[in-house]
Amino acid sequence: MNWETYFQTGITLYDKGYYMRNKEDVLSIVNALKYFIQANKLIEEDNLCKPKTLRCIASCNYKIGNPVFAYRIAYKAKRSVQKAIQNSILGGISGEMIGEQRIDELIQEIQQNFKQEIKNCDITNLDFDENYLDLSKVNKYLNG
Repeated sequence: MNWETYFQTGITLYDKGYYMRNKEDVLSIVNALKYFIQANKLIEEDNLCKPKTLRCIASCNYKIGNPVFAYRIAYKAKRSVQKAIQNSILGGISGEMIGEQRIDELIQEIQQNFKQEIKNCDITNLDFDENYLDLSKVNKYLNG
């Protein structure tokens, strides 16, 4: 499969589980995260869809109880916006067109809801694997 197929499947699963009302919804978010990670592994760093893919990974991590990791990934997505714009062969691309506002909204939501958890978070160091999959917070719920 190509990255677009992984990404679209991830979107479908994310939408299905968005409200996290039951075990099936949580499983949809977990599976969406896996698809977004696969898409991210296949997409080039300077692709215009990279920020959106990173935001989706951050959103899934946020939903499954990994707010600090989600915060760091969201900042990585924010920084990837300018890189994608600069390397685009298309003219007139803006941050708004590739989802910068939604990234900012996610960052603000995490800042509001998890001030203590993220207060010592290093958002300047982007040298980490955003594709890391930590299901420790949801495994108990999924296995129970």
